[in-house]
This record gives sequence, C-alpha cells and structure tokens, in this order.
Amino acid sequence: MYPLRSPCCRGPSSSNELILYMRGQGLADPAQITQDGSVGFYEDGFYISRPRIATFDLADVDRVEILRGPQGTLYGRNTTGGAVNVVSEKPTGEPGLKGEVTLGTRDHGRALAVIDLPKRFGLSAKLTLLGTTLDGYVSNPGVGRNYQNFGLMRQAAGKLQFRYEDGGPFTADYFFEHDGARSTPIYFENPLLQGLIPNYSGTGRPSAQAYTALPLPLSTSTSNAQGLTLGLVLNPKTTLKSLFGYRTFRSNGYQNYAGAFTNPFLYEVMGPSGFFVHDLIDSSELTAELQLLGDGDPGFSYVLGLYYFREGANHIEDVDISLPALFFNEPSSRRVVAESKSRAVYGQATWRPPGLDDRLSLTFGARFTQDDKDATRNETVSVDGIGVIASEVNAANNLTFRKFNPAGTIAYAWTADVSTYARIATGYKAGGSSESAAIGSFGITFAPEALTQYELGLKSYWLGQTLRINAAAFYSDIRNLQIHLETDPGNLAIGLVQNAGASTITGVELESLYRPTNDASIGFNWTYLDPKIREVDALAGTVFDANVNPSSPYHVGQNVTDVFRVPYAPRNVFDLTTDYTFLRTNSGAYSAQLKYRYQDRQFVSTLTGRAVPNNILYSIPGHGMLDARLTWRRDLPNSRQMRVSIWGNNVTHRHALQDLIAQGAFLPLPGTPMPGYTYQSLAWAAPPLWGIDLSYGP
Repeated sequence: MYPLRSPCCRGPSSSNELILYMRGQGLADPAQITQDGSVGFYEDGFYISRPRIATFDLADVDRVEILRGPQGTLYGRNTTGGAVNVVSEKPTGEPGLKGEVTLGTRDHGRALAVIDLPKRFGLSAKLTLLGTTLDGYVSNPGVGRNYQNFGLMRQAAGKLQFRYEDGGPFTADYFFEHDGARSTPIYFENPLLQGLIPNYSGTGRPSAQAYTALPLPLSTSTSNAQGLTLGLVLNPKTTLKSLFGYRTFRSNGYQNYAGAFTNPFLYEVMGPSGFFVHDLIDSSELTAELQLLGDGDPGFSYVLGLYYFREGANHIEDVDISLPALFFNEPSSRRVVAESKSRAVYGQATWRPPGLDDRLSLTFGARFTQDDKDATRNETVSVDGIGVIASEVNAANNLTFRKFNPAGTIAYAWTADVSTYARIATGYKAGGSSESAAIGSFGITFAPEALTQYELGLKSYWLGQTLRINAAAFYSDIRNLQIHLETDPGNLAIGLVQNAGASTITGVELESLYRPTNDASIGFNWTYLDPKIREVDALAGTVFDANVNPSSPYHVGQNVTDVFRVPYAPRNVFDLTTDYTFLRTNSGAYSAQLKYRYQDRQFVSTLTGRAVPNNILYSIPGHGMLDARLTWRRDLPNSRQMRVSIWGNNVTHRHALQDLIAQGAFLPLPGTPMPGYTYQSLAWAAPPLWGIDLSYGP
C-alpha cells in the first residue's frame, strides 16, 4: 500500500475497498456503480474507476504522484479533489534480481521477487511476483470455511512488463497484471450491548473475539489489466503518444455486521438484530488516448489530446435484515447494470516570455468532455411468511452532459530557489443516479457537480538547500453539490442523490523537509481544511417535506444547511517523519526512522450538521499513530545492497476507530419526535503489527 496523504480508509463492507478523499472531495461509498468519486486513481496513466487496496500492493513502483486540486484539463472528469498516479518502474534492460521477504505478527508474510531480463533486439522484459498473507485480528468462534476471522487478507499478484527501445524514434511499453485476493471485512460492535447480549464485549478497545459464531465466507476479488503505451518522435520538437488499456474487475464480498445495529434501548422488546450484506461487482474498463506533445518557438511547449473511456459494470446487492426474537426476516435483492462513456478533447500550453530568463511562465489549458451514462435496476424486497412486498423490473435512466473546463497558472521564479504561482482551475464530478432510490424513483437522476478552485503556492529551498518548504493556500467553490437526501421516513437507507446545494472549502497545505547533514532529515507536513456547506435546498418528496414526513420542522424550499456537513475533512492533519543514520561502517550503515501522523476529529456522514443532536456520535475522534523502523544495510558488489529492517506499526498501541455508523434519526420522524443519534456501531483499527524485512537489490 502507498502512503497517500489524503484521508484514506477502507469501506465498511470490504477490506480492500478504497475510500479516497483529497481537499475535502471524495465519495463515501465507491461500491455504487452509478456514482463517481472526486479523486481520480491511475496506474501508469490509465484511469481506474473502481480501485481496490489489494491491487496496488504490487511493489517495484518508481513513484506515486499526488496531484492536488482539480485536474480537469489533463485528467478530465472526477478529479475535483485531485488525482493519484502510480507509476511503475520500467524494465532496465540489464539482468537483475530484487527480492523482499517480510515476516510479522498475525502470521504476516510477504514475498516479492522482481526479475529483470537483458535487452535483446531492443526489447527489455521484467517480471514481478507478489504473495502476501495477514491473519484476521478478531477471531470468529464458528467452525468451517463459512466462519472466517474478521480482518484477514490473502493476495497473489503478478505483473509482466515489456519495453521496446532501440535508440530510434519509436518506443513501446506494455504490461499485463493479474491480482487475486481473499479477505474479510472489519468487525463492527456496539458498546452499549455489553451486559445485554451474552459474551458481548464493549470495552472501548478492539475485541479479540466475536461474541458468537458469525457466518462470514471469504470475500474474493480478481482483476486483470493490460496497457500499451506507444511513443513516436516525429521530429526533435514533436512527439506523438498513444495509450490503450483494458481492465476487468470482479469482487464477491460479504459483511456480517455482527449484531452491531441492535438497538440497546429496545433490546428487551426486539432482541438482537442481524444485518448481512453480499455484494457482487463486475466491471470492465477500456481507455484510449492520443497525445501530441511539442515545443514551438523558444519558451513555448504544448500538449494536445483526444480521450475515450468506457466502463460497463453490474452490481448485485443482497441484504438480509433479521430480528430473530420476533421471527422477522426481510431479504432484499437489487441488481444494477450501468454503462458509462466519456469522450474528450483537450489542450494545454506553457509560454515563457523572452527576456526574463525563463522566470515567468504562463500555462493555460482547457478540456471539452461529453459523457453518456445509462443504468437499469431490478429490485425485490420480501418478508418471510408474507412474500414479496415491493418489486421493480427494468427501471432505467440515461444521461448525456457536456462540460468545458478551463484552467490557468502564472508562475514566477524570484530566485533559483524560490518560486511562487497563482492558479485558477475548474473540474467536475460526473452526474448519475441513485442505486438506493425508492422503487419507482430510479429514473430520477442528478447532474454533474462543478468546482472552481483558486490557489496560491510557494516552492522553495532555504539554508543552502538544506531546507525545502512548499506551501499552498486554496479556496474551492462547489456548485450543484451532489447530496444524498432521504425519501422514506420509515427507512433512512432509501434516498436520492440530488443537486441540492453549494459549498466552499478553504485550505492550507505545508510540506517541509530539513536535512542538516547527509545522515539526518526531519519532514513535517500539515493540512488545514475549513469546509462549509453554504446551501442545501429542502426538496419535495424527501423527509424534509411535510407531505412525506409530517414530523418535519422544515418546509420545501427552505435552506437546511444546518443539517449537513462535509464528511472526511478533519480540520488539521499533520505528519512528522525523522530519519537518522546513526552509524556508518566500511560496508554499510545503521539507521532509524520514526513516523507520526495525527488527524483531528473526522465526521463520516454528511448528516452531521450543527442542528443534528449528538452529531458527535457520527465522528472519529482525533488521534495519532506512531510507526518505527530500524534498518541495517550492507553494501555488496555491483551496486547491490542487503537490508534487514525491524519495524512496528502503531507502536504505542493507540486504540483508534477505523469506521463507524451512528444510529438514530437526524430530524424528527413519525414515532421518533426527538431527533438525534443515540448509539454507535463502530469498528476499531487493527492492533499493532510488528515484523522484520529482509531485502536484496539495488
């Protein structure tokens, strides 16, 4: 896994589902195939619409590019928060071997092998193989393969790369990647159930064992991807580049919420509740892109591009809600099939006016995109003993929208070590439809969400280039805000995403690295966010409408901003890293590293505004984590090294929440006249992990 600086966590129903947020922008439920996120994820320049954690623990990576802010000109839609591009190390053309072996607690094992083959007739090749295993951290007392522990991971992956380069104008890069993973989700519990349910634990720290045998099969995921990048130098100043990629993904996931949704205040009447989810997602993605890169007159460079993307996906979600004490069982099944196509033309140019020694640069770009999205849904809701109580067959919707996104940057180098810039950029998150819409409402769609961001930045070196300081301040103006609005007072899981608001996000980012000597460095990164939802309209047909919810204190058209909040946007996040080589020998060195990360309280739902009582129950308290590593390095002939590292994650054994779901009503409902959250279903982060790495390579 890669250390993304944006808030990142796993989804509640999957151990390898990525929830990505950057600069306060993201998508809380990436399993919904009719909605898109705000942070684009790329591998070697190829967009991945449904990223998973397991897929990207394929090491031998050259770098991870973190591009903050809207990247709508060069990267297109769904990058209003930014983009992450994982860039693989290319074949070297020289024979070589690199390997890593890791052993750790929780029976953690990881083995990586990278084999480079010698170049022949201009063709280089590389093979990367990876296997990893990690046992669960909450044991399941059930017996059999359908009673797995919570939080385990097994992965086997491989990547084959070819590069053709013979010194001529033509180059080609191709990769084929396969990844297979088996996992189980995180474990949820409800502290208020301790003493009500036999053997139930709610001690304020991670439970070592589930309170009873819980059916939980292994979740599986498989992905196959290939990409071909061709380059042709047309003349010394012009290059033609093409990218063609195809990726398939299949995820078969299970989550047993372990009775954590049981209402402790009604336990004597209703008893424990069960909530079991099965998600099956299939996705195929095709990417085709053509770029023309060139240099014109002195000080002028440009890139022009054509882009095409198509995704076909289907999502089957089976949910079983039960109250055994009342002999009640409500199974539901939903199948959604969606197709998305995106076509774009874009260009960007940079000009450095003559006579200023290249100090001033002006960059302008724009992208025009057309998106087409279609979706179909079939849904059935039943009650055991009664039969089907609601159903829907082939409900459909379709969308077509066109967007124009310009951007401009002015940068000036005051000295060789200090430069500043000002940037105005636009972007948008695609429109779509709501998988959780009420029966009869799937045809109601939502339009794209638009963002304009203003940014000032500094890039600099100080103290003889021993200190690097980069800083940025930005202001984001978001219009047509996509907000999930509940439409059924009896079931707050049913609702519509609608363009019902506007928001702003003000932020500051600071990155610094101080290296007083070659043996020591101190890094400090800080992010500050001040998000504000400026407007949310109470729409007709939602629970704010008195005709739908007679207990609502609001009326249609009223600004209900005080109910909402921007989620996954802690006010302060900082990272502190220290590296120190404390002993050097003739053949190697000893070094130590400490990493500390702290983040403020983080709300994990939009329905946590100041008007919602007990909104604090839907938030993860502020906390910090400390990781440590001690490394011995031995230098070998031919520029090779052998390294042995002893490491620990969360070495201070900090108990922190990984995720939670608050229970209650955020506004008055029939039968619930007093709004507010009353209890939590929460999941603790895994306990400390210790291990040793043995590695050999360059």
